[in-house]
Order: sequence, then structure tokens, then C-alpha cells
Amino acid sequence: RASTFDLGTASLENDLALSFLALGNLLRAEEYVASAYERLEKGDDRRTLAHVLDTRARIALGRGDAAASRDFATSALSMAEATSNDKAKVSALLALARAQTALGDPMAASSLYEQAVDLAKSTGRPGQIRDALGEWADVLTAAGEHQRAAMLLREALRAV
Repeated sequence: RASTFDLGTASLENDLALSFLALGNLLRAEEYVASAYERLEKGDDRRTLAHVLDTRARIALGRGDAAASRDFATSALSMAEATSNDKAKVSALLALARAQTALGDPMAASSLYEQAVDLAKSTGRPGQIRDALGEWADVLTAAGEHQRAAMLLREALRAV
């Protein structure tokens, strides 16, 4: 029961970290994600740990540390693949794409967005499909590829 309690607490802490990140409170976000990480690592819950590593990648990017974000996202992707966690894998691919964009490599980001879209489509995750297509379109727009970006946005609108 204690293990189940820790898993539930860690999941809630990760959700709180994401909420504080959305509010721009990086300090609180880091506190909650660190606690979640510690609980999950102690309990060896690698499946949920992939989500926490993704959150760490998002927080690092929010701090402006694209290299750390890339490292966390890479770890999240490895953990998601090792545990066959497709939802976490899509999220990690998106986090990695965001980091690559921030690092000035839109070509690498575009490839990662494509992988995320393909996986989200194969697993039937419309929300992740829309997110990935929208972000990918933004990267393409910034790179001057307006027609391709418009095509992706039309596809995002059709994602169900």
C-alpha cells in the first residue's frame, strides 16, 4: 500500500509541477518535480518516471536551458521506450523537438515532430496529434515553410 501511495503522490506532484510551470512559477515546479522524481526512483517506477523526466525537460526549457532540456527529454525518451510507454514517448519526442528548436536546429526538430505525429496517430491520441502538428507548424512557419505549415494546421484541425 505504501508503494501505491507513493506512486499516487508522485503523480500528483508531477501534475502540480506542470501546473506551476504553466503559471510561470519555476521554483515551485522544480520543487514538486524533484520530490516526484525521488519517490519514483526509490520505488523504481520507470514507467511513470518517464513522465517526470519529460516535466523536468519542460521546466529546463522554461528556465532557458535548452541543453539541459534536451538531456532530460533524451532520458525521458529512453525510459519511455524501455517501458513501452507510448504516451510518454510522444511527450518526450515533443520535448526533445522543443529543445532542438531552442538550440537552433529546426531540421532535427522537424524530424522529431514527424516521429511524434506518427506515433500519436498509431496509438490514437488526438490531443497529442493536434499538439505535435501545431508546434511543428510553428517551427516550419519560423523557417519560412508556410505552405507546409498550413497543410499541418489543416491536418491538426481534422485530428479526432
